[in-house]
Amino acid sequence: MATKDFNSNDERGRLYRAALNGDWKSIEDIQKIQRKITKKGETTLHIAAAANQEEFVRNLLKTMIKDNLTTENTVGNTALTYVAATGNLNIAMAMLEKNHKLPNLGSGIKLLYMAASLGHGQMANYLYSQTKERVREWDDKEQAKLFIACVRGGLYGVALQMLEDNSNLAAAGNSDGETALHVLARDPSAFVSEIRPWLKLKQENSKQSQVNELRSCNTEFLVKLIRFDFDLLWKTRNNRLIGDLIIDRIEEDGSNILHLAAGLAPQEKLNAISGAALQMQREISWFKNHKELRKEGEKWMRSTAEYSMVVAILIG
Repeated sequence: MATKDFNSNDERGRLYRAALNGDWKSIEDIQKIQRKITKKGETTLHIAAAANQEEFVRNLLKTMIKDNLTTENTVGNTALTYVAATGNLNIAMAMLEKNHKLPNLGSGIKLLYMAASLGHGQMANYLYSQTKERVREWDDKEQAKLFIACVRGGLYGVALQMLEDNSNLAAAGNSDGETALHVLARDPSAFVSEIRPWLKLKQENSKQSQVNELRSCNTEFLVKLIRFDFDLLWKTRNNRLIGDLIIDRIEEDGSNILHLAAGLAPQEKLNAISGAALQMQREISWFKNHKELRKEGEKWMRSTAEYSMVVAILIG
């Protein structure tokens, strides 16, 4: 009996080391390669996926049926959760080819949140394309958590898709009461530097395709966010208007990101206000107020720019 247990433990050890190192040949003689091999219930596939061993995973998938991929560890994570953490899109696609329902399974950490939190843009985009219907069924808090994680990680493509599917996310906050605009306010340098070429092209009447090509996802995201809810600019954070926090300088020609947002307000937002004149007054008043606060804002940004960048990096 002791010999049998020893052999069993020895095989698990061999499987673990092989999966970790991607050494497929060393375990070809072992039967039932795909099994739970750790105390936390991870299988050979879990370990190989976490170790980012693509060739090993592909070989392993050839020996498996689709239900093998649904095995969860003790905290409810499938092997695909580990793939989301590594950001290896090739492995993810290979696993979904074997079992297309996989992204919607697992009771542990949500795959999309894992990918977004770690800044894996391609992975997050792919997973969202496979699970958007399920994401729409999440409660408001879960959607807001993912949305803000995408913004914090600079995954504006996924964030824009979520915003278009659920406009309420524009003003939604996470458990800390932090909104997407709060996150952007901490790092205005991410988008302001790209405004000038966008405006220059626009002034030269360039083709719309060229404008769209050069207008980055992050600039587009901020513009759309404010268009969805212009009142976001009037919210405060630490006794300052959020709108003030997202401007790091006034361009030489007097234009900045908020001119794009206010100047191109969508018709449905105009209709929501009683009269176009009132809407215009509200948007213009922002810029008048900003002009009066320009010196104070510039001084504040100079003194806190370095601190804000460090904080953004640490908590991102």
